[in-house]
Amino acid sequence: MSTYCFKIKFSPYYALYWVVLTLLSSLIAGALPLYWLWRVLLVAMVLGYGAYVLWGEVCLRGKRAVLACECIAKGEWVLMTREGEVSAQLLNGAIATGLVCVLRFKPAKGHRVYKALIFKDALSTDHYRALNVLLRA
Repeated sequence: MSTYCFKIKFSPYYALYWVVLTLLSSLIAGALPLYWLWRVLLVAMVLGYGAYVLWGEVCLRGKRAVLACECIAKGEWVLMTREGEVSAQLLNGAIATGLVCVLRFKPAKGHRVYKALIFKDALSTDHYRALNVLLRA
């Protein structure tokens, strides 16, 4: 089996999705029937967490953000993160659609699961198609 390397870039679809989700969540938090100070604190927490995830995962700036992944064998992957290279195994339940791929990896050393949400515009058309075929096989 030949190896496949997928270099993930910033996805405007993912950014738009995350910003809309965060803003709608803050609107819901602001509409809750609570004392006004609690609502303000809750909205600030939702916006703060949204900004944290936007910077770390969506903009690929976090230490554990998956910048690239390489399939070296069936279910065996090497992930490139800001922390370095990590050998990992693809967990069951990977989702591959025409718009988004959701991947979860269990590292060979350690317990924390690496997650990669790869939208269609984060890879070239050929690479995204190859990833879809690889995940569905």
